[in-house]
Amino acid sequence: MRLLFVGGVHGDERSGLRVCEKHGCTFDNPYVEKDYYVEDMEGDKYRVTVGFLIAHVEACKRNVHYIDSNLNDCFGDTNELGFEGSLQKRLIAQYGKDSDKFADIVIDMHSSKENASMLMFSSNETRYSIIKTCSMMELIPYYCPCDLHGAYCDQYLGKQGVTLEMNCENGIDDYEVISQLDRIVNRIIHTSFSTFSKDSTAKGLSFVRQIHFPRDMYTGKYLMWPHCCVPFKSMDRIHNDDPLLISPTTRNIIENSDGEYTALFANVLDYYEFGEALVLAKETVFVNKQKGNMTNG
Repeated sequence: MRLLFVGGVHGDERSGLRVCEKHGCTFDNPYVEKDYYVEDMEGDKYRVTVGFLIAHVEACKRNVHYIDSNLNDCFGDTNELGFEGSLQKRLIAQYGKDSDKFADIVIDMHSSKENASMLMFSSNETRYSIIKTCSMMELIPYYCPCDLHGAYCDQYLGKQGVTLEMNCENGIDDYEVISQLDRIVNRIIHTSFSTFSKDSTAKGLSFVRQIHFPRDMYTGKYLMWPHCCVPFKSMDRIHNDDPLLISPTTRNIIENSDGEYTALFANVLDYYEFGEALVLAKETVFVNKQKGNMTNG
């Protein structure tokens, strides 16, 4: 089995970068590979080959999000130009399906300004052990099919992929955040098989619909009000007829909920450019019916 932990897709998100550095990656040598021997539930040992990769070295050196375009948005686009266009092609050539580094599971490590640390997974075949492990490590797992646009590294560098979004207060990756992420990484490695069984199930959240900020009637642009959502935290339950959007000037309710949902995002700055105020989801149970490919070591 082969795992790949990716850090530094965005150069100003430092927690994944620091974890990769802790495992031996440098700007001059951004990829490091190690073998771990882990036990399954019966006590049998299996080899897990684990790679650590600093994806965007130049952005990390400059401590910027990107150089010309967001690397997360251009994977697999052969027409993508600029620095990131060339970079994603090199990464796919070196670590993609035609290479000997192609992973079974990719864990893409990011920092976030959300109010919760989260595990995003885009397939109901994502290994239950990872979902369960991350949930035990105080991350909120949710099924996010909007991660299926084929633009992220985990869609091209491995058979399956998940994204770890670590909540960083004020966008700062402090020692506590980096330590928590490193503990999660090590827990994922050492429980890769021990909690994975034939008919395992996992609770997640299935994407339902988006709620957008209202548009200006003349320009068509989204009205980016700083506090127009109901003040609740992400992952809190919204009930039928609960207010969703409120005018900051008149305090009138613009839109009500038409059912019971869980809020994945609530009035988050990162989503202003898309006009996205809320992402609503419902609880779902996913079933894994395959044992997985184990390699005796």
